[in-house]
Amino acid sequence: MSELLRRETLRKRNLFQSVRQDDELEIPFWDIVVITASDSEQEVAYMAQLQAKMGCELPASVKYHVFPDPVGLKIGNGGSTMAALDNLEQIYGKELDNYKVLMIHAGGYSQRLPSASVLGKIFTALPFGNPLYQMIEAKLMMYIDFPSRMKAGVFVTCADDIELFTIDGNWDFYQPGFTALGHPSPLKIGTTHGVFVLNAEDNKSDSEFSVQSAKCRRFLHKPSIEVMHREGAVVDADTVFTDSAYFMDRNTAKLLLKYYLNHRPLQCEIDAYGDFLQALGSEANDDYTHNTSNITDVTETIVQTRKEIFQWLKGTQLNVLLFKNSVFYHIGTTLEYLNHYCNNTDFQYELSCHPMVMTVGKNALTDASCPEVGSRCSIIHSKIGKNVQLYGESIVEYCLIENDVTIQPNCILSNIHLSSNLTVPENSFLHSVAVKQGTQKYFVTVAYSVGDNIKKYTSNISQLDTLNYAGRKISHVIRNVLNLNPADIWTNGTKIDLWHAKLFPSYKSHRDSVEFAVKMLNYVQTDRRIDLDSIPNRLSMADVIKQKDVLSILNYRRDLKAMVIS
Repeated sequence: MSELLRRETLRKRNLFQSVRQDDELEIPFWDIVVITASDSEQEVAYMAQLQAKMGCELPASVKYHVFPDPVGLKIGNGGSTMAALDNLEQIYGKELDNYKVLMIHAGGYSQRLPSASVLGKIFTALPFGNPLYQMIEAKLMMYIDFPSRMKAGVFVTCADDIELFTIDGNWDFYQPGFTALGHPSPLKIGTTHGVFVLNAEDNKSDSEFSVQSAKCRRFLHKPSIEVMHREGAVVDADTVFTDSAYFMDRNTAKLLLKYYLNHRPLQCEIDAYGDFLQALGSEANDDYTHNTSNITDVTETIVQTRKEIFQWLKGTQLNVLLFKNSVFYHIGTTLEYLNHYCNNTDFQYELSCHPMVMTVGKNALTDASCPEVGSRCSIIHSKIGKNVQLYGESIVEYCLIENDVTIQPNCILSNIHLSSNLTVPENSFLHSVAVKQGTQKYFVTVAYSVGDNIKKYTSNISQLDTLNYAGRKISHVIRNVLNLNPADIWTNGTKIDLWHAKLFPSYKSHRDSVEFAVKMLNYVQTDRRIDLDSIPNRLSMADVIKQKDVLSILNYRRDLKAMVIS
């Protein structure tokens, strides 16, 4: 299937490339592209990047919007969907009866892939394209055939996944209600996704086409293997059709908007998949409304709200387009990022990835560097100096690396300026961010191990041994390597996790910031003492998000681009 997907993806890429710089589009395309954001600060960061792309990397004739969630409680991507529908209605009103809208959920701070936290996972770089593709361009490329087969409505997707598929057959998005994409997946994948329960005749179909329209009796959200079998979701003994993205027609969008207007402000998180799609289909029931096992923040109103949404959407049709020749790639964690870009040869082949994209200095790499560069390294939008030894299974993006540097395997380096004669230890995650403190600009380089669980937390300092930093018990690192006390790292009321750990000093110099971060990781891994107590003004990743200087980061990337293409 890889060869089919590669050819189809190249066709889509060439088609998107032909309209990428157009002021007037000559093919059916989205009228509006909406990106949702967590807050107004994220909105500013996203809009700055969109505006920089207009007319050169994104079609300028499309209407682009970034809508932040309302201030207050977290409302989830389902709440974001309804809030965005409200914003669209206020701007366009009845014009929406004729508009095709692509809505991309990009809120949240990507704690599992911190290099995407500041500028957003929808702007994650991909290892191909000229100009360089980010996830926003990949979404437009993947769905480029959809608008021509679609009536007015809203297509909803997330920012951190890639779906590749072939499109032959007679199919469209003209059915009433919701029309979702379905992908054949092993049962194990079904336990972590949504699963469609289809009519018996659709399960047994031997259609010659790679895309088939089907009706869904019921939608299961992260079901067990036993439940998938019991409910009749299993096809061909060991396969189910799992979800990725979906379309809602204009009337259904109006229905959701009406619910939102009657119930705002929302008092709990709503899932655009679990809470919307489980209410649909001819055999849907509200048993799921009491199951809170997949909910991060269980509030008093969650069950009642889910019941209301079920009643509101009950009877709405759920259609599924079964993309039989398709794959689904999630790029939301450091380990997924490394695996797909460095090891997953199917991913690299199907997307026509290249080990060096927008990079100068390839000939400067030593003979020992990246011996299998086609599948083991990914260097994106970077300038590499002389005698740089880059060993396998590493990603280097938006970096300026000076001479005589050694980068050990399994690293992610993002936005860093690496001084000459440094050695980056294996498994390092390094990401530099420009921050503002008052009127002054500083640089902070966050440093973790690529395997660190940054979201894992404990509620009590006495349980610190449950957390690791750079692969070691954090209690040992704090006291014996960094010469600190836990109270120096987590202030009163701060969540006790790596995201809120004040470990990273700020520097006037970008290069000095990176140099210290490399030194700290080396010292932690070799159990040598480094006196962090004597270095003031340490920040956490959570602090960096609040103090980020988006324009300075974008200016750095612009200057780096000038070096690369000069």
